[in-house]
Amino acid sequence: MSMQRRDLFKAGLAGAASLAGLDPVLAALAPSATQPFSRAPELAPLLGLPGQDLQASNLKVEGKLPAGLRGVYYKNGPALMARGDERYRHWFDGDGLLQAWTFGDAGVSHQARFVQTAKFKAETAAGRFLVPGFGTPIPPRKPVRGADDMNTANTSVLRQGDKLYALWEGGSAYELDPATLQTRGPKSWSPELAGMPFSAHPKVVVDGTVWNFGAFGTRMALY
Repeated sequence: MSMQRRDLFKAGLAGAASLAGLDPVLAALAPSATQPFSRAPELAPLLGLPGQDLQASNLKVEGKLPAGLRGVYYKNGPALMARGDERYRHWFDGDGLLQAWTFGDAGVSHQARFVQTAKFKAETAAGRFLVPGFGTPIPPRKPVRGADDMNTANTSVLRQGDKLYALWEGGSAYELDPATLQTRGPKSWSPELAGMPFSAHPKVVVDGTVWNFGAFGTRMALY
């Protein structure tokens, strides 16, 4: 399934013309974006959140945590699945929600924030979806000039030193504050690589070195 997604994003990276050509493929992969749940009950779990941040402290712990368990557990995944009367039909499409569980002497706390991608902010302001998804044939309602116009930052998360990144397969990494989860913006690893995809599946070796790649049309970058 991941190879299928990479192939689709690679096709989309050629630009808006290529994206328009994917509409028949997307239509074949998923039901209509306005199909009611009564006709597709298997899609009911794709309810998601309407876009709010979450915060909880002094969480109740069932059982006993190991005495040495201290630190932060980060998790990323698609969480916003509907806007207006339209609903995504594939979980790859949902906007990314970065979550953090903090384990300390005072107990366990949790916070979660949506990654403030360009897509998320534009669609929040518009109150509707504006660009196509992987498995949902949303009409392109704004120009798609590159991969980051569709970037949902929803696939994985990478902590590297004092940096935290929300990753997506076909676009830039988004940097966030590790403590507050506030979005700092897309990461450019060097000026000439601005907008170059940074895969959602980097390899972290035992000494902490991170290896990754990004594909854009006929080009590939090795990080």
